Amino acid sequence: MKNLLTTKLSRSELSGILSRHPVKSPLPPLGDERWARAFGNPLITKVLESIRQRETEERHAPLPELTDELYRSYHLTGQRLPFEKTYYERRRRLARAAICLLAANGEPGDVQSSFIAKLRAILADESWCLPAHIKDGDKIPTGRDPMEIDLFGAETANLMGECLAIFADIIPAELQEQIKARLHRDFFANYLAGPARFWWTQWMNNWVSVCHQGILGAALAVSDTDTVAAMLEHAVNYLNRYIGSFGDDGACEEGPAYWNYGFGWFAVLSEQLEARTNNELSLLASHPKIAAIATYGPAVSWRNGRVVNFSDCIPDAYLRPAILQYLGGQLHNQACLQQAALNYDYILNHSINLDEARSDLFYWLRFFLYCPQQLDCSQQNTKPDAYFRDLQEWMVNGTDASGHAWEFAAKGGNNGVPHNHNDLGSFILNIDGISLISEIGAPMYTAQTFSPRRYELLATRSLGHSVPVISGREQEEGKQYRAEILKAETNKDTVTFTADLTKAYPNAANCEKFIRQLTLHKHDGKLVWRDEINLSANGDCEECLITDAGDVRIENPALLVIRKNGLVLRLTANEEAFWSRIERHEYDAHRGERAFVHRLVMLPKHAGKKLQFGATLQLG
Repeated sequence: MKNLLTTKLSRSELSGILSRHPVKSPLPPLGDERWARAFGNPLITKVLESIRQRETEERHAPLPELTDELYRSYHLTGQRLPFEKTYYERRRRLARAAICLLAANGEPGDVQSSFIAKLRAILADESWCLPAHIKDGDKIPTGRDPMEIDLFGAETANLMGECLAIFADIIPAELQEQIKARLHRDFFANYLAGPARFWWTQWMNNWVSVCHQGILGAALAVSDTDTVAAMLEHAVNYLNRYIGSFGDDGACEEGPAYWNYGFGWFAVLSEQLEARTNNELSLLASHPKIAAIATYGPAVSWRNGRVVNFSDCIPDAYLRPAILQYLGGQLHNQACLQQAALNYDYILNHSINLDEARSDLFYWLRFFLYCPQQLDCSQQNTKPDAYFRDLQEWMVNGTDASGHAWEFAAKGGNNGVPHNHNDLGSFILNIDGISLISEIGAPMYTAQTFSPRRYELLATRSLGHSVPVISGREQEEGKQYRAEILKAETNKDTVTFTADLTKAYPNAANCEKFIRQLTLHKHDGKLVWRDEINLSANGDCEECLITDAGDVRIENPALLVIRKNGLVLRLTANEEAFWSRIERHEYDAHRGERAFVHRLVMLPKHAGKKLQFGATLQLG
C-alpha cells in the first residue's frame, strides 16, 4: 500500500490505479450483511430505539425551513446559532430516517418515502454553506452562494456521495442524476477550476482536511476516474501542508476538538481512498508522522472520556469513538482502541443525545458500523502521563491513598496558534472526573469570535484563565508572546512542570521574570502551585484561579474552599499571599446557554518588585 502523500504520482499514474478498480465506498450498500451485523449488536439497542422513536415522531413533518430571514440574521446580528440550529436539525432528521431505513433493510414504506423527501429537500438548498462562511455574504441579496465551498458545504457534498453509494437501489434515477450534477458543478469542477481561489487551501488548519475530505470523499464515491485523479493530484500538496502543521510529537495546535475534526476527517478520507483503490493508496500507511498524530487524541483524553479542553474545545467534549476504533485497527494503536471502548461505553450508557449539533449521518453510520460487540474498559485507570514537547502541553495523573483519581494538565506554547486563547501557563485539575480548576474552553461562536475583537471575550482573554494580571496587563495574542518550558517530568510519584512565562506578557506589564512551578504529588493527593514574579517597578499584580464550581468560599485569608459534587478541595495560600475575593463572571457558552465561572483572586501581602504567589491544593 502506497501513501499518496509521500509517493510522487502523476495524474496518469493516479488514473491508472483508479481505473483498475470499480467505484467502491467503505460504507456497505443497503442490504449488506455488515449492516445486519451492526444493527444486531446488543450494545446499540438502546440508542437505535431512541432514533427509531424520534424518527417516528417526525416522519411526516417537513424539514424546518432555512428562511431568508435566517440567512440574513447572521449579517444583521453576528449571531450564528439561529441559522445553524435549523441547518443541523435538517441533517439530523435525514440521518434518523436513513438509519431506520438501514436497520429495516430498506423495506418500502413510510420510512423510505421520508428519507427520499428529506434528501430532496436538502438537495434543493441553493447553497450548503453557512452564512458566516460566505465571502461578502452581506452583499448577496439571498445570502447564498452555491459556488462557495466551506466546511459544511463540503460535508454535505460527502453526505450526498455516501447516500448515493449506500442507497443506490432505492433513490430514484432522476434524483441520483440531479445529485451527481450538483456535485460535479458546485464541487468537483469548481475545485478543479483553481483550488487556490479558496482561502482555506492556503492555511494549515482543520479546514484543509475537512473540506478536502468532503469534496474528495464525494468524488471517490460517484465521479469518473479522470476527474478523481485530477482532484487527487491537486489535493496532495494541500494535505501535505495540513500534516506539516503537526509537530514531530503529533500534537495539534488547535486542540483536541479540532484534532477530532480535522485529523478525524483526514482519517475518513484515507479510508475512502483505500476502499476506492482496493488498498493501493492510503493517507495513513507508512507515513512518518501519522502514528504520533493518532496517539495525541487518546493522550489528551481524561479517564472519563472527556478531553483536556484547552483552546476552542468545550468542557464535555469527547473524541468520536468510531474514528478512534478505525485508527486503532488500521495503525494497531492500542491507545486509540482503548479510548474508543471507553468513549463508546460512555455514550451508550450515559450520553445518548440525538440533539447534539453533529449527530448527523456521517456520525451515526460510523458509530454503528464500528461499534465492537464487546467493550473492554478495564485499562481506563492506567492512562500514561504525556508531555508534548513541540506544543508544550503536559498531562499527568495519579491515584491518592483514598482512591481518588487526580488528573492534571498545563500548557505553554505561544499565543499565535489557530483557535488561540491568551492562556500560557494555564492549568486544569480534575479529581474523580470532576473539574475543580477549570477551563471555559470554546465560547459561543459569533462574528466577534473570529474577528479583531476576539480577545474581548472572557473565554479567550487571560482574564478567563488561571493566569495573573500583571501591572494591569493581560497576556496578548501573537507568536511573540510565548512560554519557555524549563521542566516537564512524567511518570514519577512527584512530577513537576516549570515554565518561564516572562515573554507571555507585553512590555507594559513591567515583568522582568515570571516563573510558574506546578508539582503534583500523584499518590499523596496534593498539588503545589508556586509563582515567582519580578517587576521592573513597583506595581500591582493579581493572581487568579478559575473554577466552574458553584460553591466557593474564602474561609480566612489563607484558606479558600471549593465544594463540588461531594468533593471538598482546600486551597491553602503560601506565606507571601492571601485570598482577596471571589468574582463571578457570566458568559455565553458554546451551545448558546448562559454559564458562569468563579475567578478566585489572590493578592500579595506586601507591595514590591519581587512577588510570590501560590497555594497547596488538597482534598479535605
